[in-house]
Amino acid sequence: MVFLGIGPTAIAFTTWAYALARTDAGRMAATTLCVPALAVLLSWVTLGEVPTALGVLGGSCASAVL
Repeated sequence: MVFLGIGPTAIAFTTWAYALARTDAGRMAATTLCVPALAVLLSWVTLGEVPTALGVLGGSCASAVL
């Protein structure tokens, strides 16, 4: 629990603050909507996990908002 609180969380908030300082909040919010689709794609490519229909639908719905 300590590792998850300190390691990945600190890295995520630090990179978010770094990116937010260099662009506007609207653009940053729009780019975070790409995360579900990218996660499905990367797990397919790197881990060989075939995406389910629901995973593809969810990723495409989140990305379609852009």
